[in-house]
Amino acid sequence: MKATKLLLILAFHFAAGGFSVIEMSGQEFFDRALQAAVYAYSLDPMEMEFVRDIDSVLASLKIYQLTAHGLSTVQREGANFISVNNSGASLKIDIAAKNITVTVLANVTVGISIFSYTATIKIDVLANSIQAQLDIEQKSVELKV
Repeated sequence: MKATKLLLILAFHFAAGGFSVIEMSGQEFFDRALQAAVYAYSLDPMEMEFVRDIDSVLASLKIYQLTAHGLSTVQREGANFISVNNSGASLKIDIAAKNITVTVLANVTVGISIFSYTATIKIDVLANSIQAQLDIEQKSVELKV
């Protein structure tokens, strides 16, 4: 996600319905910004499909799907910063989310000699809270009017 695109989404999201002015603290802005990003990018649930192979002597693991639920509970967790100038835009945001469920789907193949067995497994990870620091930067921004 590019920082400039996120800032434009926030500007249009807050100004929806007219050019009204909304007064809020800087930290309240970040709380609303996080919710706008979750909504704009459809992040709850967030589904990712990819292939990640992990091989060992007796088995191989092929992870192919990850789904996260609960990202709509995201909120700010400390000081946050926005910087925009002629050379680009950057966001530094400390976030936290509660009651997150991550589901991983994978195929496990176990083989000894000429015999092998493959099974599909589902792993559910439940977390009461998760904290992360987002550092989003975009350089060489060209804004035209």
